[in-house]
Amino acid sequence: MPSVTASQIIGDAFAIIGQYGPTESVPAQDAQFARRTLNDWISELSTRTAFTPVMARERFLLTANQGGEDNPYTIGPGGDFDTARPPKQDSIHMANLILTTTTPEVRVPLGIYTDDAYFNNQLPGMSNTQPTALYYNPTYADDWGSIFLWPVPTVAYNELEMLIEQPVAQFSNLSSAVDVPDGFPRVLKYNLADALQGIYALQLAPAAQRIAVSSLESFKRANHKLTDLVNDAALLGSNRTMFNIETGS
Repeated sequence: MPSVTASQIIGDAFAIIGQYGPTESVPAQDAQFARRTLNDWISELSTRTAFTPVMARERFLLTANQGGEDNPYTIGPGGDFDTARPPKQDSIHMANLILTTTTPEVRVPLGIYTDDAYFNNQLPGMSNTQPTALYYNPTYADDWGSIFLWPVPTVAYNELEMLIEQPVAQFSNLSSAVDVPDGFPRVLKYNLADALQGIYALQLAPAAQRIAVSSLESFKRANHKLTDLVNDAALLGSNRTMFNIETGS
């Protein structure tokens, strides 16, 4: 996995548009502006479909009587669930309640509510030892989203597990190295150059423009996930012949 700094990406992007040569130092003011532009673009990318490279399986401790309408869990840096904030409602793909008091532990799948399903719930304040569903509202105050559980769990010994899209990290400064997916340095350089060209009244060469587009499309294709195909035998009809792979009949 490649590791890059914002300074490297920015220097190459300016060289691509011809603003500063490969051996020139980018002035501090231009470098900081380019870093903000780069982070804005990475932030936008995290909201697009198929541009998230990693699915993270994360577990979190639960608190008794938390998760209702008046006291949801916060998810984001420094929140109740301290991790990257999922940018979209469908960024949480699956959720399980982990029953930690059994040996081995048991995973109980949770349903994931849509907005309509959660707001049409006629008993939102109902509580129980085990929730059966999760609702995620991608709020953004303090960079925290909001997670609601239903029914609201009354015990604290179980845990919540979620499969969450993990966006590419932004650059907090010019010099710190950040691990990025394969192929992404090229995506960053050429698409930052594309974003900077108009600001600096320069024209990106046609070949560079093609690289900006093709590298982004390649990155998108690489992020397509394998999915299970659901095949409900009840929908096949009684006139279809079924084959049992275990018995060979």
